[in-house]
Amino acid sequence: MSTDAIKLPFIKLVYWLCLLITSFTVQATTVITTFDSNTLSRVQISQLISPEITRRKTSEFANWLNFAPVPDAINLVHGLIADPDMDIVQKEAILLRLTKHLRSTTPTPADRAVMLELTAYESRVMTEHHDDPRLTEPAFNIAASAKGALNEWRYQAISAEMSGANIMQMWHAADNKQKRYILAGLRSGQIPQSTLAGVHAVTLQHKLEHPDLAMAAAIGSGDLQVATPMGSMVTPHMALDMLKTVASGHNPFNDETTSELLQSISQHADPAIAGLALNALARQQPDSAAIAGLVAQLGDQVSGVSAAMTLAQVLTDNQLQELQSSTDHHNKLLQARIKLIQQLRTELK
Repeated sequence: MSTDAIKLPFIKLVYWLCLLITSFTVQATTVITTFDSNTLSRVQISQLISPEITRRKTSEFANWLNFAPVPDAINLVHGLIADPDMDIVQKEAILLRLTKHLRSTTPTPADRAVMLELTAYESRVMTEHHDDPRLTEPAFNIAASAKGALNEWRYQAISAEMSGANIMQMWHAADNKQKRYILAGLRSGQIPQSTLAGVHAVTLQHKLEHPDLAMAAAIGSGDLQVATPMGSMVTPHMALDMLKTVASGHNPFNDETTSELLQSISQHADPAIAGLALNALARQQPDSAAIAGLVAQLGDQVSGVSAAMTLAQVLTDNQLQELQSSTDHHNKLLQARIKLIQQLRTELK
């Protein structure tokens, strides 16, 4: 089974778990809303945009930012947003193009200030969601693009400073936030392979003390066979990040190394992390030992529900019958888990 097969079910599982373990209500945002008559189609949006105006205004803004003090740069952006003579569709098209243009440049203080300002921008132009036309999403996701530009610049700064000779010094001097940037930078594909090779060689010598760093460097340098066994060693945050990567459309691992990574994370000391890895592994390999691992978790107060959810999707009818007949009928918790599996299978059909 390909890694794509575990992508959607894993995302659903994480969503279900969040519902189960949280008691607070999440406030809905305007990022995705119910479709209504005010939503513009992508065709309508394209008809309201002048490519010539978008290019010209973006170029003008980029030139101004080369010389503008930070307060003036912020005012320029506010002035565009408030311009009564320009349609909001055209404004947002310019802002999005500006974030993409600046992303590939060496930023000035004004550039950074503008990008930081735009990370809080709330898009007003909505269009049909690319996955579900009943929902809407921003036609111009300016805030996300601005955040991407800031991250890109951080990776560029890390790349400029990083080498095999100083990576451990950088790591020890970094606070938690800076360490996250270093890890993301190593895995981003933005650091030259010549730099990564030296960093990988050094961090591999320190993998027992700093497994997150060693794993990120191994992934960045493409040494996935070395990276996968570290799944059981890394911090829970890094392990969860790896599980999200496997479930995403940007998984650098092939089927074989994905299985090895999931098997390694399933041995993690954090039982919640190990359970998530088992869930993903069972979806990828329904006939594997992961099934037995999930069955063993059914009686666990914490992970039993998530195990039941996965088993409901991957067990064959014969496997479910065997599970029912072999389960202790006097164990009320296990019987409740079996009943949950049956209910979920009915809903999934």
